[in-house]
Order: sequence, then structure tokens, then C-alpha cells
Amino acid sequence: FRYQDQQCFERGDLEPLLRQLISARRRGDSVVASGSARIVATERNGLTSRAGERVDLFVIYMDRVTRWEEAVATSQAPHVADYVAAGNEHKCSKDCGPLAHFPNYKTAAQNPEALPEETALVTPTT
Repeated sequence: FRYQDQQCFERGDLEPLLRQLISARRRGDSVVASGSARIVATERNGLTSRAGERVDLFVIYMDRVTRWEEAVATSQAPHVADYVAAGNEHKCSKDCGPLAHFPNYKTAAQNPEALPEETALVTPTT
């Protein structure tokens, strides 16, 4: 497997997205970016028919959101901050609570005991 053979976007088009991701992480915000990139065709990536086409991209990097974690402590559900701390993947072994391996968990079915209704209680409002 060679990554160069699988390239599908013009490298220069990805630099602004990368800068957005780095900036958001440094601010403690959700690590997301949006922009557009031109499709590149290679012998093996199967994109020959779309070569040169510009597409919109939205990138979400799963990472901790410092500003959100700080806001949780003063929310209507401050106990969620304890769940986050217990579930942090670097500290978690067996008894990790309802947010085990936070924030790097599967997108479905990893923590079925987590209470989705608490989301509204920890969502900061402006």
C-alpha cells in the first residue's frame, strides 16, 4: 500500500484546512475545518473521471474540547466533568464510568449506559 497512489486531493488545497484545525485546537475549540479542494487522479485511486473537480470538505478531528470541558463544570450537570475525567483514555483502565475513553470512543454503541438526555444540560449557551 502506497499513500502516494491513494492521494485524492491537491496538497496545497489542504493547507488552509490544516491551519484551521491547528488554530481551533490551540484555542480550545472543537477541532473542525471547512473549505474546498481539487480532486487529483492517480493510477490507483479510481478518480480519473473526477480529476480537476473542486469539492467542498468539512473535517472533524475527534479530540478534547478544552473550552467545553471547562464550561461543563459550571453547567447544570457538573457531575459530567467527573465522568469526563474518569473516562479519559490516558487514565482509564477498568472502571471508567459512562464516558469510557472520552473523547476517543466509537461513534456508536461503546457506552450504552451514557445518558443522552444529559447532552442538553452540558451544552453551553451564549
